Amino acid sequence: MNDYHDWESIDEYLGSKQGAAVSGETFEGRNLWVYQVDNGAEKTIGVDCGRAGRDWVSISFCLELIEKLSEGNYNKTNWFVLPVINPDGYQYTITSDRNWNKNLQRTRLHYSRLDRLNRF
Repeated sequence: MNDYHDWESIDEYLGSKQGAAVSGETFEGRNLWVYQVDNGAEKTIGVDCGRAGRDWVSISFCLELIEKLSEGNYNKTNWFVLPVINPDGYQYTITSDRNWNKNLQRTRLHYSRLDRLNRF
């Protein structure tokens, strides 16, 4: 996965990886994936990518990290990787608006149809 891919390609790729599992579903019905390496180590590293729909680079980083981890490069550490937290927003940047930053779930605010995922 050396290029930027649409969501369907990423979904198919993650479905083929041992250690990857669907942890939920987005507002538009896309899979939310998690990739785990649990080797009983004391320390765990967690990585999340793709919060902003337009953040293609972080998604590529997480996909490359998953590839390296699947080859056994994890140095006695547990890993927890969320490669695309916002697949709806990501796909929207590919098909409609490259600079889109939010997800596509409606909010209860009448003036704001969409929400950002980094607002806690």
